[in-house]
Amino acid sequence: MIDAPHEGFPAAPRSGVETVLWPAVPPDLQAKLLALEFQLEQSEWWTEAELREHQLQQLGNLLAHTHATVPFYGPALSAAGYRPGEPLTPAIWAHLPIVDHATVQRQRDALISRAVPPSHGPVIEVRIDRGRGPIQLRITEVAQLMRLAFFVREQIWHRRDLGAKRAVIQPGDGAAYPDGRHEDHWGWPMGVLYETGLQAVLDSRTALAEQVEWLRREDPAYLVANPSDVLALAREFQVRNLKLPSLKGVQSLGGGLSPEVRAACREAWGAPLAHIYRAEEVGPLALQCPEHEHFHVQSEQALVEVLDGAGKACGPGEIGRVVATPLNNFAMPLIRYEVGETAEVGASRACGRGLPVLTRIMGRDSPS
Repeated sequence: MIDAPHEGFPAAPRSGVETVLWPAVPPDLQAKLLALEFQLEQSEWWTEAELREHQLQQLGNLLAHTHATVPFYGPALSAAGYRPGEPLTPAIWAHLPIVDHATVQRQRDALISRAVPPSHGPVIEVRIDRGRGPIQLRITEVAQLMRLAFFVREQIWHRRDLGAKRAVIQPGDGAAYPDGRHEDHWGWPMGVLYETGLQAVLDSRTALAEQVEWLRREDPAYLVANPSDVLALAREFQVRNLKLPSLKGVQSLGGGLSPEVRAACREAWGAPLAHIYRAEEVGPLALQCPEHEHFHVQSEQALVEVLDGAGKACGPGEIGRVVATPLNNFAMPLIRYEVGETAEVGASRACGRGLPVLTRIMGRDSPS
């Protein structure tokens, strides 16, 4: 029996799930994910020094593997002065190249590990297209489980009513207007681990007026969409003086988040918004604090740097470009990947968590 992490979460993991969209997940993967979640509930309260020590240990493992098995990085690591088994210094790290989306497109084959550790499980291929051309990313089972664990952490932090109905607006086939698609739970991971309410899904390519009509008909307790879709919907509801009587909260996923999105949710629906900062190439990077509107970097999953124009780390109150290194994907490591957003570094951790703070996350063209 697994004890529930917070009120509202059932005491036992869900089992015997039957759905046409989410095939049965092997019990060992469910157990691994729940074990990861337990570990994360401890590590979020570590000190900054303890989190940094964990990162350096995992980073050392990743770099040794990358140096030995990834053609793109072997010469670059050596040129920077990296030697397997020797301490990683700030000078070595600063001399490693920063790669971007275009580099990954051009060098994809050279970025693939030639010998993924068997203990990291099967490798899956994922197509990613963020508007700058597609990338075929390779991800291990371990890395995928780690990514999913942070989505569970986010649900726990924000104490949502899992028995309520959720509406999701996202790109995809099989969820066309007028009906969309209806599922008997919230999907993977939450609906596989816990008993949840129903979920309604609509293709985000649906016309805005039809999205509004669909949402009013579904009347969900929670809405999940990317920030631009949330903003468009909230403004349309305001203009037309329409309501969503059952709505308790909005969850947005993606890159930058403008203050206008939060304000529009409050004004249109009287509902709070919680944002997950993620990039599909590198996974979830920061989650909104459950007690404040700033964001906590997910240090157990990625080393996140915020760098100024000279490539130096920004301090509290400073804005710089976001560069991330996922710590767990040994199939196609991305070392110092420029994500494409800018962020403001924060200092306050009034909630007591040792996870670093980002005050704001902005798109590349957003005003500072």
